[in-house]
Amino acid sequence: DMVVNTLPQVVVKNISILRNQHNIIPADCPQGMLVTRIKGPTKLTNVKVRVSQKGQTVTLNVQDINQIQNYLVGTYDLEILTLPRIYKKDVVISQSAFSYIDIPGSGMLKYTATKPIVGQIFVNSPEGKNAWVCDIGFDKLTDLIYLQPGQYKVVYRLKSAVSTDYTMVQEFKVTAGEN
Repeated sequence: DMVVNTLPQVVVKNISILRNQHNIIPADCPQGMLVTRIKGPTKLTNVKVRVSQKGQTVTLNVQDINQIQNYLVGTYDLEILTLPRIYKKDVVISQSAFSYIDIPGSGMLKYTATKPIVGQIFVNSPEGKNAWVCDIGFDKLTDLIYLQPGQYKVVYRLKSAVSTDYTMVQEFKVTAGEN
C-alpha cells in the first residue's frame, strides 16, 4: 500500500512491485490552492483557519491566514477562528486554481475595570438576536479583545456582586482597523 501525503491523504492499495524494474505507481491527486485573506484595515493578523471536508466534523488542517495551502479538488468547509467565528461552507477547490476567501479586518475592544468583573460579549445579528461571542473578566482588570466589525453588547457585573440586580449592559460598535 502507498500513502500520498496530500490534504486529504490518498491511499493506493494492493500495489504490485516488479523486481529489477522501474515501477511507476499512479495516484489520482488533482490539487488546487486555498488562500484566506483579510481585506481592509485590521488589528489582528495571526488568524487561524480550520479546514474540514464538506459535511465532516474532523479537522483536516489548520492553516494561517494568507498562507497558500494545496488541497485535493473538492468541496470544503472553513471555520475562521476570529471573534465571532466566521463559517464558510461549500468552498470549492478546482484543479490548478486559487480559491480566495476574503474576510473583513478586525477592530479592537479594550476594557478597563477598577475591580474584577465577570461578563460576556454578544454580537447583535441583523435578525435582532444576540449571539454569544466570548466571556470577559475573571480576575483581569484590563484586556484587549479583537472583534470582527459589527454591533455588540457587553453584559457584566462586579465579580463580588452576587445578585443579577447589579448587571450592566453596554452597547458598542466595532469598526475594522479601529480601537
